[in-house]
Amino acid sequence: MKCKNCGFERTEDFKFCPNCGQSSLEAEQTQNPAPDSEQAQKTDFSGEQAIPAQPITLQSPMAERMLSLFKDSFFLVLCILQSAALLFEFCCSNFSVLGILFTIFLWLIYAQSKNNITDIKNMRSISGTIFAKYVINWVVCGIFAFFGILLTAFYSVLSVYGIDIMNMLRDKLDNFGGKYYGFLVRNLSVGVILIGIIFIIAAIVVAVINVFATRSIHRFAQSVYQSSENSAIPIVKKNTAQSWFLVIGILKGISAFFALSGNAFGFLTAGCSAAVYVFAYLLIKKYFSDINA
Repeated sequence: MKCKNCGFERTEDFKFCPNCGQSSLEAEQTQNPAPDSEQAQKTDFSGEQAIPAQPITLQSPMAERMLSLFKDSFFLVLCILQSAALLFEFCCSNFSVLGILFTIFLWLIYAQSKNNITDIKNMRSISGTIFAKYVINWVVCGIFAFFGILLTAFYSVLSVYGIDIMNMLRDKLDNFGGKYYGFLVRNLSVGVILIGIIFIIAAIVVAVINVFATRSIHRFAQSVYQSSENSAIPIVKKNTAQSWFLVIGILKGISAFFALSGNAFGFLTAGCSAAVYVFAYLLIKKYFSDINA
């Protein structure tokens, strides 16, 4: 056997050449160097330069649809309007934790869409804030109903206590007491009943809005993120949610004009909120027109 380094003829298979001391393994590596790992990645079996493989992200059709929606300029306008409504609400000394969370989730979704990512996690979070609003509305509805029933059922007892309180305050309110004291005493029971009825009507209104509007919007939002995760899950309550977005937007727009006479920030808050609902309606109409649910 010949040494591949110096050509010395060996009669036995040695690990090192007796003439030059070269290792037989090193000699083989010198004669046949291993291909560079980076070059091997760039070269395919035909010897031609190969394009590096790019990672492939597979998304459901609904996730792709939502990614297009989040990239839409209307969605950016919606995020800006929601932020403006929150800011004006602060100026009115109002504080909404759910509003803050909702706005943060919207901006996180928009930021992820710029990286071509459908942010299903924050879509789920938005659905959660809507559900939290749904639960809070039921609590408010229960409080209104409780006070409404209490006032209408025990109006006579409450009227007696009311008269006692008015007698205590009569000396401090001479002008008012002198003119209206007798009228208030005679009609206090009726006033208590009317206030109770107003509370009951408010409870009914909140319940109706919660059942038909908030619940439908939540179920639609929930089905959207679930369908984005699993194409087998259908979209539900799309038509109802879309209609309510428009109705609430119109009602908030009307309330903005009533707020204009009292507080400019109240007008701006209601106006921006109305625009948010209208843009949500337009986005659903644009990207879910083929879905009838």
